[in-house]
Amino acid sequence: MSVAELRTQLTNLAAQLPVSSLSTACRGAEDARASLTSAWRGSDHPSAQAAVPAASAASDRLAGIIEALEQAVEDIAAYNERL
Repeated sequence: MSVAELRTQLTNLAAQLPVSSLSTACRGAEDARASLTSAWRGSDHPSAQAAVPAASAASDRLAGIIEALEQAVEDIAAYNERL
C-alpha cells in the first residue's frame, strides 16, 4: 500500500466515525434527562429515584465515547499530516 493509499484509507476511516450522529444523540439524551428530572421531581417512587441517575450516567458515557471518537479523528488527521 502506498502512502497516498494509506492517507485515503485513513481519511475514509475518520469520515466514517459517527461523531456528529452521536453528538445529536447526546443532545437528545441530555434533553431526555432534563425532562425526566422535571417530571419526576419530588416523587418518592423507586423508578423516579433510579431514572435520573441512570439517564445522567448514560449521557456521561455517551459524551465520553464522543470525546474519544473526536480524538481519534484528530489523531488520524495528525498522522496523515506526518506521512
